[in-house]
Amino acid sequence: MQYLEAAAALAMNEGLDDFVVQMSLLNLLGLEFERSGDYYRLLSEYQQERLRASREIGHRPLESQALQACGRITGIYLGDYATALDALQESRRIQTGSPRAVYSLFHIAQVHIAQADHESARETLAEIKRIGEPVLDRARATLRLVEAML
Repeated sequence: MQYLEAAAALAMNEGLDDFVVQMSLLNLLGLEFERSGDYYRLLSEYQQERLRASREIGHRPLESQALQACGRITGIYLGDYATALDALQESRRIQTGSPRAVYSLFHIAQVHIAQADHESARETLAEIKRIGEPVLDRARATLRLVEAML
């Protein structure tokens, strides 16, 4: 953690050249709070900061990733389903046409499952399959996990 914090401080002083590095480091620093179950702090100090910074410079791919993280944390961990679905839908809109859009859809399905809205979860899983079963092993595993949760 000390090395990550030091690297983040250096990246913040370098400006836009190290912006992507800074966002990656914020993400890694936030993992400590996810592991410890401090989801509010993970959201407020790390993921929302990633979202703010990515919007500030107009970096749409990182904005989409941050929206996904904020939506996942807000909905799955903190139970604010409406706010989570808004963030996840916005992330999905940014990723339209990209294979990475399935990740937002996975989280949307998980929020629907948490809400006990099984019909919406099934529709979301059907949409993932219409896009095409994800090529990456991690995405296939996530698909199976969400299907099992349902």
